[in-house]
Amino acid sequence: MSDVRAIPNLAQRSPPRSPSGPRVRSAILLGGLALVACAYEAPIDPGAPTFGNSISGQAVIDQLSASGPAFLVLADVDNPTPPLGTGSPVTFTSSPAGAFEVGTDGLRAAPFAFTGLPDGGYYLSGLLDQDRNFHPGAPTLAGASCGDVSGLYVESLATGAPQPITVSGGTWLRNLPVPLSRLQTTSRPAFTYDAGQTLTFGATYTLRAQPITASFGPDLRIAIPGPYDPASGDTCGAAFWFRRVDDDNDGNVDGDPDNPLAERRWPRVILRWQGVGVDDDGDGVIDRLDRTFNGEAVPTTTIYATSATPAPPAGVALPAANEVMPLTEMAVTVAPLGRKVTPETGAEGELVQTADLPPGVWSVTIIAETGQTWEVPNELARSALGTPLPPPGVTTPADPTQGVYLLLP
Repeated sequence: MSDVRAIPNLAQRSPPRSPSGPRVRSAILLGGLALVACAYEAPIDPGAPTFGNSISGQAVIDQLSASGPAFLVLADVDNPTPPLGTGSPVTFTSSPAGAFEVGTDGLRAAPFAFTGLPDGGYYLSGLLDQDRNFHPGAPTLAGASCGDVSGLYVESLATGAPQPITVSGGTWLRNLPVPLSRLQTTSRPAFTYDAGQTLTFGATYTLRAQPITASFGPDLRIAIPGPYDPASGDTCGAAFWFRRVDDDNDGNVDGDPDNPLAERRWPRVILRWQGVGVDDDGDGVIDRLDRTFNGEAVPTTTIYATSATPAPPAGVALPAANEVMPLTEMAVTVAPLGRKVTPETGAEGELVQTADLPPGVWSVTIIAETGQTWEVPNELARSALGTPLPPPGVTTPADPTQGVYLLLP
């Protein structure tokens, strides 16, 4: 394989595993679009008209034993949420658990509605929160847990491909079904890596699956067990579900769509610039992030990012195409290029040489093939990093392993 590494479309906003451990077919990971771990940011547009477009329908469950509130999410088709892209939801709505009723077809359904939508195209996805620990305002809770049931509005049940929805001029689309049928059998890919590491483009780093237990209040908790133990057979433990992609089943691993010289692999690993760390009180801990580069303020709509190519740890052979290998430790090699994405450049952005990327704190995000994500640093390490601030009600003591970052001098 070439040393040229994959540069993904970035704006579409532990012990090593033994080689003798299980390798399972990719079918367990393929299917519906999972609700993602991108914290919800309410859209604010003072100039927006009072009345907009509307979308309504039913969240449908084919598993009568499944229960919990349902959350429905809209994402911009030009900036989709994982696994289609790396975007955040445009907006969301919910249906309480008590709203589900059994119809004559034997399925349970609950109504939902979005109103006041701007003109545009959207993807519509949903999540049945069985463990009741989803919260759109906290990055570590804004995603599907093991045991949740997800789905999306599709063009047909046969293909399962997401169907874009277009609204304009005060359109009201009614009776859109969102089948929630994909049981999430894995946890979100919580991880950590060695703190204080210097970011070197082209270098390889080790990420380790990280069990997480946190309380955001008496009735809002997250628990990711692990790391994954192949002997247990319980796939809910923290792990990286690694796959070399062969979508056309010709026996050859596909090329990365953004770099045909590199293999296409899951999970995706993305690095993003957060700003320059500032230690206001001189205690050696970053208190805030300053988004200034070359003497100019960088707006939040401008993204500097790059990718890293995942691989099994040293001594573990690559699996065959389309076999899924659960890893509790993963090597990632940072790409030798980056991208600068702005509203003017569009989703793909422009390629940037490493010498022209900004210094400072860089986050690492892992996107699993299911769409489940995890980012470090996050709000669980509030004593190690001043931002992002924890949401109201966080009661868990800070977890330093979730505050590590890569530092570009």
